[in-house]
Amino acid sequence: MRANVWPLLLVLTPGATYRCVSNGCTHREAAVTRFVAYFRPFAFLAQTFLFVVFSQLPCTATQTGRQEGNFASLAELEARATSGDPAAQFQLAFHLFQTGRPPNYPLILNLLRSSTAQHYAPAQCMLGYLYENALGLPRDYTKAAENYRAAALQGHLTAQNNLANLYYTGHGVHKDLGSAFEWYRSAAEHGDANAERNFGYLYLQGKGTPRDYAQAAKWFRAAAEQGDCQSEHVLGYLYYKGLGVPIDFNEAALWKRLAAQQGDPYAQADLGFLYESGQGVPLDHVAAYFWYSRAMAAGVKAAAEGRKSLTHILTVKELEQAQALVANDTTRPQTSRTQSLPSASAALVQDH
Repeated sequence: MRANVWPLLLVLTPGATYRCVSNGCTHREAAVTRFVAYFRPFAFLAQTFLFVVFSQLPCTATQTGRQEGNFASLAELEARATSGDPAAQFQLAFHLFQTGRPPNYPLILNLLRSSTAQHYAPAQCMLGYLYENALGLPRDYTKAAENYRAAALQGHLTAQNNLANLYYTGHGVHKDLGSAFEWYRSAAEHGDANAERNFGYLYLQGKGTPRDYAQAAKWFRAAAEQGDCQSEHVLGYLYYKGLGVPIDFNEAALWKRLAAQQGDPYAQADLGFLYESGQGVPLDHVAAYFWYSRAMAAGVKAAAEGRKSLTHILTVKELEQAQALVANDTTRPQTSRTQSLPSASAALVQDH
């Protein structure tokens, strides 16, 4: 394997120098060699980006320029909803959706249908979400698309993003990447972070538009600057690989750290790799051990290999220090396979 892997290192890390010894590679070489072993060709990875990228969220704001009602108490909200105020009906429905254990779907649906009868965009969007995700009623992608479209045509950004999702997948509408592209663009150009991220994925994949890494990086940055965890993760990858932006390990580490601190397990594994190899951050095996452990707790198998290699080079004192950091970490791990997380295909350290 060494004969096949070693020539790639000069491409993956330009400007870096490596020393190979007769009995194997130095630790830095081993770290990068392990990265190559986990890395799959990028053209293949691009096909897997959509595994988890499109988040479908309940719609909590109009984003249309219409004034929302402000209610001093739940009693006032209920009274206004009973009187037929569409904003109050939507807000009460959303409150019940968030707080009910389980939610009172018959009441939620009555409120939403009363609000949508008055063409209230947030209610249309939320009703579309319930239809799409079979919450309180049978799944119906056609009705989801109808409600998303009604809200999207009023300028509701979340509805535009969700309608684009349906055009991308062909659920409830004929699959049309051109329409998906246009709806994502409309929402992205008005600052919706989900749409900015999804628009970036289209450019990254060349779906509905020619592949353009510079445009992909632009839109991932726009979403990342709003704190979107997935976009932070992917933007770090783009800086590491020099896709649409100059190769910059410092920027890669910056964005991977931001995503890791939000709990993204793949970014945590990547940050561990960067600390292990000293790219964009000081070489720090204790920190690498800590971030690999965080990723392991969330189920990223590749992080286990990274941590295992560190146990052979850490001193007893360093290992105790690293284990203490892990033991004192109270952060609740996220699963590595939920739709709220970025695709593993944007990771530096690849999971199997």
